[in-house]
Amino acid sequence: MHILTTSTRTTSRPDDQQLATLQFRIDDPAGIEGYSRNKPDTRLEPTIIGHYDLRPTGGRKRLKEEPFFWCCHCQKDNHWSGFVVTNETGRSYSVGKDCAASHYGVEFTRIRRNFSELTSRKGVLERLGRINGGAAGLDAAIAIVLKGPALTAIDAKRKEIEKAHPNAAYLLSAAANSGSDLHEDVQVRDIAAERKRADRLGERDPKTPIWRSERGSLGPLDGSALMRTQFDCRDRLIALRASVARAVAAYRADTNAMTTGEITKLVKAVEAAHADAVDGISAYRRAQAFFSPRNLDRISRWSASYRDFSISAVDGGLAIRSADDEVRRVTPLPTLVIPALPELEAVPSDVDTVAVEENATATDVKKSTGAVRPQHATPSNAWPESRVEQLRTLWQTGASASEIGAALGGVSRNAVVGKAKRLGLPFG
Repeated sequence: MHILTTSTRTTSRPDDQQLATLQFRIDDPAGIEGYSRNKPDTRLEPTIIGHYDLRPTGGRKRLKEEPFFWCCHCQKDNHWSGFVVTNETGRSYSVGKDCAASHYGVEFTRIRRNFSELTSRKGVLERLGRINGGAAGLDAAIAIVLKGPALTAIDAKRKEIEKAHPNAAYLLSAAANSGSDLHEDVQVRDIAAERKRADRLGERDPKTPIWRSERGSLGPLDGSALMRTQFDCRDRLIALRASVARAVAAYRADTNAMTTGEITKLVKAVEAAHADAVDGISAYRRAQAFFSPRNLDRISRWSASYRDFSISAVDGGLAIRSADDEVRRVTPLPTLVIPALPELEAVPSDVDTVAVEENATATDVKKSTGAVRPQHATPSNAWPESRVEQLRTLWQTGASASEIGAALGGVSRNAVVGKAKRLGLPFG
């Protein structure tokens, strides 16, 4: 176990490389070398070396007989969570979370704040490390999606609609970009106007209906990603790639020169960009809903409000008629296969590339330092079901075995080809 031994009164903090080795969560405080059950001397400044949380599942209400853990301030088993502190004697003490301030006074607030800053920095550095570790696989997955047939098909279909009628396409894109509802003009009987007329005309009232036009909501477009032209899936993937590149550059340079806030900003930018990209892919997967019967009916009713075009559903696609009665047809989208992006947490931060070829040798897996680590992967752990499903999806995109291997997190080309053959996947 690594513990922090520097005084919290000093303004310096551990080097980030050293900080990465520190373990702040302590599962067995009494097992620490030099642990004492005595009351620590309040005249000696404490240093927090870790925290413990030994609360049993279910809490005190469900486990009334579960004993508390020893508090050196209370001198009895009185808490489940707290801090492990040390001082210049080299002894270590467990103090309840709320008892520490009572024992040491208001000065402990500063000490606890310094410790919280260290744990926060360690946490965000770990998140940055995971981003660095998963960057290669994520970049490969982004490349596959960007050059895959799905995005090409969606771009081509949008251009087909734009060519059929530019203004109709512009209005549909505006609705898709804003997420606003489509509307139609609806004729509604105006009862109030009829009553006013009756009061004014009396027996001369013709009693004919009076109609007025209202804008009725048809709801938003289904499959709106097809017509989206602002911050679409492609834009989001490119933004994610740039965000990851910035984070990786910082990780591989010197984070010691950065504040915790600056590192956190980088990490949160990647996490937000990843969430946006995942949403973008999800939206593109739903693009075929643009040609659903419900949406085609919605578009047809919406178009009736315009004079320069009208749109109707024909054979599952669109027939767009211009003001000069020229009709252009737009066929529906083909079935789209868009692979998912790997999760940011999926790849260990200490390994840049891992070859997961079955029956691999010791040289197949290398850390970024170049050191060889033995590999004993078996088919069961090399190809879990989630990875097999991802392989199937990526294979349908037409990506090469090398590209798929990179997207899976450093799987070798031979492993991808071998697994694809065993799964009976079609080869070109």
